[in-house]
Amino acid sequence: MEDLVHGREGIVLRKIDIVKWSSDVAKQHKIRGLPHLILYADGKPVAEGAQAVLNALSQ
Repeated sequence: MEDLVHGREGIVLRKIDIVKWSSDVAKQHKIRGLPHLILYADGKPVAEGAQAVLNALSQ
């Protein structure tokens, strides 16, 4: 993932460690398993799931 976003303007990679599945972050994003990837553009999700995010970044 780091290689796909490295050097691309406007793309920032954030990693969040889920320690408690009952945490606000896990609930807000409905995270039930790892890895859980969401790609945002202009503050809105545009792709969710590993394959969808990888496809979007490969374009």
